[in-house]
Amino acid sequence: MISNLWIIGFGIGALIVVVVVILLVGIIFQTKRIIKLANIALSEVEKIESNTMSIWKLNQTNAHTTTISDGFETLSSKLGEKNSNIEKVS
Repeated sequence: MISNLWIIGFGIGALIVVVVVILLVGIIFQTKRIIKLANIALSEVEKIESNTMSIWKLNQTNAHTTTISDGFETLSSKLGEKNSNIEKVS
């Protein structure tokens, strides 16, 4: 016959297996919840990106406008020099 110590050992082993299964099921459910929340967060980030894209494009427009403005200032000074040279010759 099986002694009492073997029965206690099997009982403890079965209890450990049940605890591990419960913990693993909990981990699986939490993983699914995290994945669901990550997908929701990703969709919100995509919305934020599309809503702020105009700000980034505005910064790019400002940079180009500054470049064009600097070009006009240079052109104006060159034309001023040419105009003064023409007046000296006349």
